[in-house]
Amino acid sequence: FLSAFCFPRPTRTVGIATEDTHSMQRADDEEDDASLQNMMRMMLMMQRRPELKGPKEDPSLVLPFYQGTGTDVEERTLADLRKFDYAMMEGSHNYIQWMFPTDEESMYNPDAPKLTKEVQKRFAEDPALREELRNSFDQFTDFLGLKYERGGAIEEEAQPSVVIAKHFQDRFDDCWSSTWGGNHNWLRISRVLLCLGRCSLPKEQAAFMEALEDVAKQVPQCAPSIKHWREKAVEKPVF
Repeated sequence: FLSAFCFPRPTRTVGIATEDTHSMQRADDEEDDASLQNMMRMMLMMQRRPELKGPKEDPSLVLPFYQGTGTDVEERTLADLRKFDYAMMEGSHNYIQWMFPTDEESMYNPDAPKLTKEVQKRFAEDPALREELRNSFDQFTDFLGLKYERGGAIEEEAQPSVVIAKHFQDRFDDCWSSTWGGNHNWLRISRVLLCLGRCSLPKEQAAFMEALEDVAKQVPQCAPSIKHWREKAVEKPVF
């Protein structure tokens, strides 16, 4: 009965020799994989927004975005991203690169901005930019179920801390549960640690890593990520 609905793949011949069916299947599978990869590349290119054209030292226009005078490629301001609730922060995958820009290419967002050496230097020199980054950090740690304390009004004297917050369990499913051995928010954590280091917030970077060490003791499934987090937690500006 089944044979009436299952048509065998026709064999191909080269000269007088018939190719092995399994070899043909592998070749076809490789062609399918290549086609799928090409399709994914095309889809990414189609999803790209019009490229922002900034000066050489800041082609992605990170500075005006963080100064409140510019937008990301979705025409959202930093103030717009500040209004994101937990569901929006969890479900949107193209805001985190703008709130926490780095000098690494994003594997998931072709429109992610690039944190150039010149922009890193501006963050090091401008307390207002660092303060806005602290506000972003406050929002992200709250999303994770953590609490960020600035530790003082004077930056040079402040001793910031990050601790597990009362709503940590409420955020567990989104941020700390593991499917197939990972969680996309753990990748975001790596980005945030790197951004804090590149943008001259080493105290926040260290406090965040200390909190993550505490979290890992309670959430053993995130232990494989600790190595990557520790690597990002020692990164500094490069300019």
